[in-house]
Amino acid sequence: MKPFFLTIGFIHLLFGQAPFKIDGNIILESMSNLSGGVQTGTVMSGVGEIGIEFERKNTLFRISSLLITGDSPSDLIGDGFGASNIDGYDSFRLYEIWVEKNMLDKSLNIRFGSLLADAEFSVNDVGGLFINSSFGWPAYISANTVNTGPAYFVTAAGVRIKYDINENQFLHFGVYDGDPFDHPDGKGDITKQGMHWEINKEQGVFSVGEFVSQKSTKQNYIFKLGTWKYTCSEPSSVYFQDQSSRYGYYISTEFELSKTNSRFPSQGFFRAGWSPNNDQNTYSLSIDGGIIIQNVFKSLSNDSFGIGVAYASIPGNGFILYEDMLFPMDYECAIECTYQFQIMNHITIQPDIQWVLHPGGSTINEDAFVGTIRISHSF
Repeated sequence: MKPFFLTIGFIHLLFGQAPFKIDGNIILESMSNLSGGVQTGTVMSGVGEIGIEFERKNTLFRISSLLITGDSPSDLIGDGFGASNIDGYDSFRLYEIWVEKNMLDKSLNIRFGSLLADAEFSVNDVGGLFINSSFGWPAYISANTVNTGPAYFVTAAGVRIKYDINENQFLHFGVYDGDPFDHPDGKGDITKQGMHWEINKEQGVFSVGEFVSQKSTKQNYIFKLGTWKYTCSEPSSVYFQDQSSRYGYYISTEFELSKTNSRFPSQGFFRAGWSPNNDQNTYSLSIDGGIIIQNVFKSLSNDSFGIGVAYASIPGNGFILYEDMLFPMDYECAIECTYQFQIMNHITIQPDIQWVLHPGGSTINEDAFVGTIRISHSF
């Protein structure tokens, strides 16, 4: 992608001989809907990302590109969560591009550019083992704002400010373009190359703020308390009737169940989000949690076993029309069991099963049983 390499050249001139590092990952996946859902079948998909970071004094610059290919398993399952967290429009795009600056003896940090809110807010590192999208950028935000908000796989123009209260606590706040896709229906053609940024009143603004407390005592833990809001001040906007003035609150925690030097180190996580104006929102309440156990088999390297549950309720006044019948919208729930182990150098294999109850939030489709094999390589 020519703009990507031209930008790299410009940054090299700007930063001179500043140190830089390259990172990336490749994920290949086969996901099968074995029963229930819309229809049974198998889809193949993959994603690759490469990023370059330049650092000079108190300034950090990052640019990355993303390649997505394959079909969507949700077309088979009919779920609303997104059974695969690599699912996205086929494209080769400029991804992140931002500058970060440390000030006030590094207690204040500002990042601006084309950003991902899901890389910094309501982040769930422990739950990152799971494949279902609801364990990443949570359903209590993604389903209740415009086109999922600034998250994988489309960035949004914005700014993030972080202030360290002390070594264990910090506050951060971000403001972003209200529609990363620049299209109310989420069509991917406009932002397919990642080079389209449009900010106007009609698209509104997405904002999120979070307090984080983390401690390393007898048992490590992280606690987060946050709030988010989507606002649109333009009455003539196509977003105004359905999307204006959405907001919500959430809590999140990650904790150790047993120490890393024990026979079976284990961790847990829990998150919950609530949107008071649920007459406008897809989900009024969303909860996810689970446990991860490591070193399950001595014969395998860096293996992890996890069980997670994600649940989201839909307001009771919602209905969907299907074949001249009204079906109430009530909830969607995903129960996932996964196992990951490493082979060779930085290559992981991950068999995974999911049981998706009420896919799409109703009983139109039967509960789906989904099996996945994922191969990943990071560098």
